[in-house]
Amino acid sequence: MYIWVLKFPIMKRTALFSIIYLLMLTTLFSCSKDNWALADDEYVFVDWKTVVYANIIDGDKFTHPAISQPTYIFDDERNELSFYEHDYGHFNFDALEVIKGSQMIMTGGIGVNGGGEAGGLKDYYNIPTENRVYSILDLNSDGTIHLSLNDGTPVTLGVREEWIDITKKIESHDYYDGNSYVTTIVEITTTRTITNYGILKKSGIKILH
Repeated sequence: MYIWVLKFPIMKRTALFSIIYLLMLTTLFSCSKDNWALADDEYVFVDWKTVVYANIIDGDKFTHPAISQPTYIFDDERNELSFYEHDYGHFNFDALEVIKGSQMIMTGGIGVNGGGEAGGLKDYYNIPTENRVYSILDLNSDGTIHLSLNDGTPVTLGVREEWIDITKKIESHDYYDGNSYVTTIVEITTTRTITNYGILKKSGIKILH
């Protein structure tokens, strides 16, 4: 009986093992990749909300900049997104894949005036998507999204999961009360939230007239 022994020089063996390793990795990723596509009647809705809350520490009053532009409403129980045709009637709903919502709310405690609510929607027709706040890099068939924040931080959100960031700062503001300037010290709490509402049906998009 003969036993065949294959011998390779060290350099050749190293190259061979490298090729085998690369083939194994390629097979692994090919098997695990979530290969699929959104149905024509589906889209992904992700909402970004910023709430700025002012609390007076010392003083009598503080005034937020006035804002007022609430351009959409999302009913998270019915998964219905409503907006006016004159704002977003240009959306190509047949090709639409992602809608990103953006809301700003300014409010506060006793003595805080001004503020309000403003918002907007942005349409995307393929993934990845990009904007100055965050980018959607990938989407899984179960609705999980993989994001990259503008500072490069990776974030993965399942359906109905949230990413939350809270910052606080102390500010000093001077006001003229009719006789002299007075100083108000306020604590500003800014809460930023990204909510993944997952894969929704386009039939839940309600266009208001």
